Amino acid sequence: MTAWRHQGVYGKMTNIAKFYQISRTLLSQLLFMANLQLATLLSDAQLLFQKDHGHLEQLLVLLRLEGKCSLLSIASILQALEYHPHSVGYLSQFFHSAGQTLPSTLVIPSKKLVFSLSDAIFALHAPILVNRHYRV
Repeated sequence: MTAWRHQGVYGKMTNIAKFYQISRTLLSQLLFMANLQLATLLSDAQLLFQKDHGHLEQLLVLLRLEGKCSLLSIASILQALEYHPHSVGYLSQFFHSAGQTLPSTLVIPSKKLVFSLSDAIFALHAPILVNRHYRV
């Protein structure tokens, strides 16, 4: 509750995390879940987010990449929020499919050679490193 009241106050989240000896990432995750629960409890719809599949996908990616949650943790969160499906198998398939839509970073259209030459010069008894890069 302390963290929720002090959202946006510079340095307060760091102080709270240090006081309770937790990471700021965990504190951010707890705040996210508290805000999500509050929005769910105060909304008229049973689960507003359940209706919008795009929002669910955004939530999954946010939990995985920004929250660094494991698939098992995400499944537990979805189950607590009464999302369906929420199995680890479904999540694994979702992230695999999402990853397949991204371009490969391993395939380079053309090879480029880069030569790097380095030398040191001295000015006022201090070394200065000089680098030159050449692309071929």
